[in-house]
Amino acid sequence: MPPGTGSVTALYTADLAALITHLRLENPTVVGFASAGHVGLRFAAQHPELLGKLAVLNGSPKFRRGHDWPHGFGDDGIAHFIDAARDRGIEGITDAVLDPGLVFADVDTARATELGSWFREMSYNAGVATLLGFFDNISLDDDRHLLPAITAPTLVMSSTIGQEVPSSVSLHLRRTIPHARLAELPGADHFAFATRPDLVNALLHAFVFERLGEV
Repeated sequence: MPPGTGSVTALYTADLAALITHLRLENPTVVGFASAGHVGLRFAAQHPELLGKLAVLNGSPKFRRGHDWPHGFGDDGIAHFIDAARDRGIEGITDAVLDPGLVFADVDTARATELGSWFREMSYNAGVATLLGFFDNISLDDDRHLLPAITAPTLVMSSTIGQEVPSSVSLHLRRTIPHARLAELPGADHFAFATRPDLVNALLHAFVFERLGEV
């Protein structure tokens, strides 16, 4: 992250606004998964003039639990990932993120192994600083107050067995964002875009072309 930037989320939202403006995109649909869904939520609240629709898969306005927010990671959970990076670098934090006890629970062993190898390569290419950008920066955000300002039509997709972002978070988004609709993905784990691509892509296609009733 460039010196003085401070907030990773602010950097990403500024980059997204600059990209849409530079390409002169008209009413684009922004799609975000997990932390990118978090970025999408903030972007939609801060830049309604640049957005057509928003779709979020397992995104959250706040990833750390608190006295008034019972969802997401506790301090011990966050520390587990940070300690893994400190002790073993990119390999350690990648092992923690791709813990087979937490991810790819909705596919068979062979498919889980294949997906794990793909994600591991992407993780190694990204580097430890990029991964830590979530755990020691983005996870500190609390954007709940921004949700009522989102005016774009919003599709909230929720994996019902994902542990990282519980389904209750997506229900909160549907209740708080004025024009939100919720699609629960039965039996789907956190990485549903990779493990259940047919379902996720069908929902996105129907949302973009306003045919959600056909899914």
